[in-house]
Amino acid sequence: MSILVDSQKNSSVSDASLRNAFIALHIVGGQVGLPIILLTWALSKSVVRHPTLVNLWITFIVYSISYCILLYSGQDGIAASNICLVQSAMIYGAPPMSAVAGLLVVFQIWQTFREPSFSTTPTKWPISVKIFLVLPYLVFLIFAFTAGILGMLHPEHIYNLNGLYCSLHSANFSRLVVPIFCVAVMSMMVILEVILVVRYYRMWAHTSRVFPLASRRTSPSLMLRVLLFNAYSFVVFSVAVFFLSNFQTHWPYMVQASGKRATCIAFCTLMPSQFLLPL
Repeated sequence: MSILVDSQKNSSVSDASLRNAFIALHIVGGQVGLPIILLTWALSKSVVRHPTLVNLWITFIVYSISYCILLYSGQDGIAASNICLVQSAMIYGAPPMSAVAGLLVVFQIWQTFREPSFSTTPTKWPISVKIFLVLPYLVFLIFAFTAGILGMLHPEHIYNLNGLYCSLHSANFSRLVVPIFCVAVMSMMVILEVILVVRYYRMWAHTSRVFPLASRRTSPSLMLRVLLFNAYSFVVFSVAVFFLSNFQTHWPYMVQASGKRATCIAFCTLMPSQFLLPL
């Protein structure tokens, strides 16, 4: 079984500078920046992060690596079938995995607002947190396994169309199933974020009425975090729609390579103190 990896000259991202930027964004953000954050968290005794947030960082690293497999293989022409097959399978498993991990982080924040924990000492993780940690990887396996099976059944559908990575060109799976799933998950994330903003505003208004002399200054870090994460959600939602419509332009690739990592770093450094404690 042989799989073609030659780049198509009419690709929207076939320009060498765009390819270099795409790869650089993935490596700098997902394979250098996030591992440094993870290492800092692991070695620090004073910095505590919720396991679902750490899990989100890990899924972003896997997401980034999946788009660089062809680069690391050192093959530009006809790649070995297993390399292209593995990359295409991971590429269609990574976005749903990261989307679910992001949704679970937002859900955990919502749960913290709804039922705040006042514990200041680490406790054992409840079963819900353990399920949240496993669920993104289960989604990854389902989508990656499906893409792998389709790739083995139709090897002629796996090729490097955009000059960046091997992908499975299946009208139903790659153009519909994966984008629709990601759009659905991101939509739920945006809805939860709106609920969080409304709930926070009501809490702020109630506090202002009950304690009129209390400071009404809104936390800048909280507002910045909400704005950044909402912007990230809408941008990723738009990118998913562009991929769904097969609109040929280079900017979704650049957003896909940079948006998650940049927003994740800003978002992770602005987490509220309640959410930093293990539940």
